[in-house]
Amino acid sequence: MAQGPRYRIGDVVHSVESAALGELDAYKIGSIHQKSPGVWVYQIYIEKRSPDQQTVEDRIDLRTTWDLFYEESELTDVCSAVNLAINNIQARINRTTNQLQNCGTDIPAIVPNNPRFDLTETVYVKASADIGFIETHTVIEIHRAPDTAEYIYRLDTDGARIPTNPLRSVSAAKWEWPVLYFRERELVSQCEALNMIMAALERKISRLLAIKLVLCTVPTPPGPGSSGGSNPSGSH
Repeated sequence: MAQGPRYRIGDVVHSVESAALGELDAYKIGSIHQKSPGVWVYQIYIEKRSPDQQTVEDRIDLRTTWDLFYEESELTDVCSAVNLAINNIQARINRTTNQLQNCGTDIPAIVPNNPRFDLTETVYVKASADIGFIETHTVIEIHRAPDTAEYIYRLDTDGARIPTNPLRSVSAAKWEWPVLYFRERELVSQCEALNMIMAALERKISRLLAIKLVLCTVPTPPGPGSSGGSNPSGSH
């Protein structure tokens, strides 16, 4: 007998790939398709958000509704997803702890009217560290913004190159790396970043453990002779 699908339409499932990266991405199954005998594909419908809730990315990328398709092996239940995510976050906490022990005291001193960071120095993006990720770039240019004491840093990027004159043919076009500019307040040193990352990871694992406690802990059945209540003091 052919094996039926593990999940049903309307079930809430989680992405195995996201959970293995420490994130919980939940989806509701919209429809189910049989790819081959015993092999099922689950379709997830992603609705466009209302205009008052859209981000810039929504307006660019989600102009129409679109669908996601997952095979059964790519989906799991909430408790399995939580355990995968906890394992990832704990491993990152352990790695960050080791890095903090070796990072020294590299926090640059703030000197009025002088930039905190130097040319060719590796800097860390604060917004990424705030959510538990390392994003580094090398400083390739420094200048001060008009009418302000704050310095602006041009950073290198590992992204795909873009044409500087896109109207010409591909063979004739000149290509360069996209330019990244950050204000000084948006960049931090390695030790600052690692401390921020550790705080973010600790928040994440606390949240995951709370979810596991609420959704995945099996209540202990009462023992023999138990009346179903508790009487810690032993008095009657």
